[in-house]
Amino acid sequence: MLVKIVYVNSFEMTLKYNWGSKAGYFIELCDGYGGHNYFQVGDGSKATYRYWSTSWSDGSWHYITMVINRVTNRLNLYLDGSLNNGMGGGNITGYGSITNSLSLLLYGGANARLDELRFETTVRDINWIKTSYNNQNNPTSFCSIGNEEIG
Repeated sequence: MLVKIVYVNSFEMTLKYNWGSKAGYFIELCDGYGGHNYFQVGDGSKATYRYWSTSWSDGSWHYITMVINRVTNRLNLYLDGSLNNGMGGGNITGYGSITNSLSLLLYGGANARLDELRFETTVRDINWIKTSYNNQNNPTSFCSIGNEEIG
């Protein structure tokens, strides 16, 4: 997701619950000490969080990515295409899938601009994330527009 932010008021970016059973999940972008923001993911009974190791609340556009690592049951955070894990905690062992079958609520309130919030069920590796960032940051590095070729 592309984010342009100066200060994060902690807020749930998305909340997805089946209100009768409380089954679902939340994803929260939170403000932290010294501008070191963090993501938190949980299902109401268990949660995990991870800080970025670098402050990026500087008013510039940044490409941020969060991946749920099912080996460690923690989060991996990426900033502008590079792994940027800081301190983290919690554990989501036994946590179910993030699916799109329940009601999805998107929230604002981040004192930020968000562009292209995307949920994927395929775990993307560092090469995919870096390429996605490069494509957003410098599109001319992978394509060019020129005159029509006749042939």
